[in-house]
Amino acid sequence: MNSGLSGYLDVVRIGAAFEVFLYHLGYHGLGHALPGFAWGHQAVIVFFVISGYVIAYVTNERETDIFSFALARASRIYSVVLPALLLAAAIEVFLLHRAGQPFYADYQLAQPWKYLPLFLVFGTDWWFLNEDAFSNLPYWSLSYEVWYYVLFACWRYFRGGKRWLSCAAVLILVGPRSWLLLPVWVAGAALYYRRGRPCWPRGLARTVWASSLAAIGAVLVSGVYALPSDLFYHAVGQELRDWLRYSQFFLGDYGLAALLVVNLAAAERCQFNFGRWRRPLRYVSVLTFALYLFHYPLLRLFATWLSPAPLALAVLVTVWALGMASEQLRKNLRGRLAAAFALGAARAQRG
Repeated sequence: MNSGLSGYLDVVRIGAAFEVFLYHLGYHGLGHALPGFAWGHQAVIVFFVISGYVIAYVTNERETDIFSFALARASRIYSVVLPALLLAAAIEVFLLHRAGQPFYADYQLAQPWKYLPLFLVFGTDWWFLNEDAFSNLPYWSLSYEVWYYVLFACWRYFRGGKRWLSCAAVLILVGPRSWLLLPVWVAGAALYYRRGRPCWPRGLARTVWASSLAAIGAVLVSGVYALPSDLFYHAVGQELRDWLRYSQFFLGDYGLAALLVVNLAAAERCQFNFGRWRRPLRYVSVLTFALYLFHYPLLRLFATWLSPAPLALAVLVTVWALGMASEQLRKNLRGRLAAAFALGAARAQRG
């Protein structure tokens, strides 16, 4: 991956993470009042496209066997997921019993042995399940994305009948909601495998990049994004829309993903040079997963005492601290998982 595209992906990832943050900040009096910060779901679609591209890249360049892939993905995901779940549960306990703010997570807190395993295997949106991880609303996307990782690993590392049976098993497990957004993720992976084609000159690439970026903005601002879904559900009824939950905008999501793929394909050939900004962009980009998973419970907690502007600052500072801690946890978790995998492999060989 060339440095210009890598830097651009960091910019897009940072922008999408802050879009989700500002969208939820709007629940507390700020964010929706600002123009352009009402597209939280669309930002997640951006994450899905980038995720598909990056996973295809790392499996081709670095994680060339299923062991290294599983090790990298598990340490990355759980180093943030585990503290995020603990944080959300602790905040809900406080809000329920100290601040007098009831929330729908109380039944989950009363039966953690039932719901925590569901959260840890990212099954909150399988088939007819409709769960949020305590009060952590953004957690829903992991029920999609993590299982896209598993599906891709089955396709990438297995061969023959084992490949098709494992892929079919994953698809049957996750259910139709994940099927509907799978093309969005696959679009990102497909873009990686078609990297360098077509071979546009830099001038044309920058024109296409700017035009596709403007088209994305126009689709979102004008409301065209929601139109296909609205027409579809007008025909089939509200019941299906409610059942689909976060997949209900899939028709608009396909259009947005297509425009983003064009934008990223052009960006690959634009020869962007971020210069001295490259390192700070990388630093902030590493924290975007932490921002995504930590911000919503923290907003609920700090909103008890703070007005919108100090609330935003308090959340961002806390996310930074937790993000730094989760990076250290990732390194430690990776070492422990590597040792456990090696021990399991040795026992299997002896057996």
